[in-house]
Amino acid sequence: MAWGGKRDGAGRTPGPKLTQEEVEALILEQGGLCALCSEPGSVGGLLADMDGLRKSVRGMLHPKCKEFLALGRDNPRRFQMAIAYWSRDLPHHRA
Repeated sequence: MAWGGKRDGAGRTPGPKLTQEEVEALILEQGGLCALCSEPGSVGGLLADMDGLRKSVRGMLHPKCKEFLALGRDNPRRFQMAIAYWSRDLPHHRA
């Protein structure tokens, strides 16, 4: 059983069903780069990132970039809040 008490894949919608040709076309369209960080595809390759509401592929991402987006739970406001947090001017304290 995975962390969190659910079986692997339980409660998740299946990823998009893409043919190898569709995957290759998407990667070619992106110039072989991750759609999020614009870095070249890595050893792990690029994975399809799916828009859960529209049931369509947004782009091809590095596995770590896809994990990063998953932390926001498809809620742009979470990332806006994180940017505001990082950008705020705090007094500098020494540890």
